[in-house]
Amino acid sequence: EAIYILENAASNGCDSILYLNLTVNHPIHFTDVQTACNSYEWLDGNVYTESNNEAIYILENAASNGCDSILHLNLTIHYLEVSVSVEGTTLIAEPEGVAYQWIDCNSQQDIDGADEVSYSPVVSGSYAVEIYDEFCTATSDCFDVTIVSVEESTQNIDFIIYPNPAKDVVRVAYDSSADLEILDLTGKRVYAFKHDNRLSQIDLKRFDAGVYFIRLTIEGRMMTKKLIVVR
Repeated sequence: EAIYILENAASNGCDSILYLNLTVNHPIHFTDVQTACNSYEWLDGNVYTESNNEAIYILENAASNGCDSILHLNLTIHYLEVSVSVEGTTLIAEPEGVAYQWIDCNSQQDIDGADEVSYSPVVSGSYAVEIYDEFCTATSDCFDVTIVSVEESTQNIDFIIYPNPAKDVVRVAYDSSADLEILDLTGKRVYAFKHDNRLSQIDLKRFDAGVYFIRLTIEGRMMTKKLIVVR
């Protein structure tokens, strides 16, 4: 709609009338959506340790229309930290509600089946846990655990399991109350209850054939014996 008149400027001595046909291009905006664990380094060279939806980065003359491209960062930072507490010879990971994999620090190998929040080793060693969720992975420090056998732990204190090997039922004889646990070869607790009588009877029908460990805890002292389940 804009016009401009140049008086007497035409070759025939008349006015020249200019009509403006203008197209104005604008910068093109893009949003860069990113999700990261703990930190994220963006195009601007900054390392972000918190979620951010305000940072921008300009690419001069990079748009298809010849204008600038303007990138807007939409960054979500997730955090995951791991800690381990030790109760007796049981390692307990924090936080809860994530996935777990316990690791043998000496071999740097995952321990098969050790994928719960707690882990009770059946042999002395050094152990850590790797935790992970949808976004992050974190690995704890290594913790040394020493398993003391019945003979090493104390004198004149013992418990009896019979029959062993056992098929359907095993009996545990001990003349005092104790916390009783059954662990599989990976140290995973598969059964636990309070031994209150001189004799406890445990139904083994739901147990697969294999080697297990029965562990009694009495006033902080632990005693462990091997149990073989047959089918």
